Amino acid sequence: MTTKGVAVLDKLKIILPLAALLVLALSPSAGAAPSVLGTSGNILTPDDTIVAPGGVNFGYHAITDFAGGSDTLNIYCANIGLLPKLEVGAAVVTNGGSEVIINGKYRILSEGEGRPAVTVGLVDAGAQLTHRRGAYILLSKNLTTFAEELADKISRPLRGHLGIGNGAVKDVFVGLDWTLAPKFSLMAEYISDSELTGSDGEALLNAGIRYALTKEWRLDLGMIDFEDFTFGASYQALKF
Repeated sequence: MTTKGVAVLDKLKIILPLAALLVLALSPSAGAAPSVLGTSGNILTPDDTIVAPGGVNFGYHAITDFAGGSDTLNIYCANIGLLPKLEVGAAVVTNGGSEVIINGKYRILSEGEGRPAVTVGLVDAGAQLTHRRGAYILLSKNLTTFAEELADKISRPLRGHLGIGNGAVKDVFVGLDWTLAPKFSLMAEYISDSELTGSDGEALLNAGIRYALTKEWRLDLGMIDFEDFTFGASYQALKF
């Protein structure tokens, strides 16, 4: 087995027992929460969820040894719902120095029968972490019925996202959010070319879990490209 393979197994030995503990409890749905980069979403990629008008969420995430570095990348974020379909936010990223990134998204079309939701947005609007602003357009759809037809059995709620963008989510990206229990969901995503890892970028395959500790608190655990461990927590308030 390669050195990379051994490292992945070592990290899975940490994540899997934690995941098993999280599955033991059930309560309200895991729902929406900030991604690692601040905007509401999965691991690194955005989704079509929007903070409710007058609502706010706060979050902290960390990525250990990201992109081959020796330091932990820390991200502190906040998002506010300004309109029913508009969310804006900011995050402070520290890794030796510090950068402030601005995020925002607007759902221009809600999901309907036979049609996906359409969302546009920015991740790192000022290109502080990457060479280009992370503008994107995203299609999102409930895939539960499709999964049931494919497997010929009842499926847990499954939601899929397909987008194209620049910067942190450069070119094509895909996300899946599978709610396995009212309190627990699995996330998986693929980014075909993320500039977060350097000027040339590279494809990233990420996986993670999200757990609703309470109606307000969310806990996240994940792996970035099955190399770097990420963890975090967020708090959601209905009114600010």
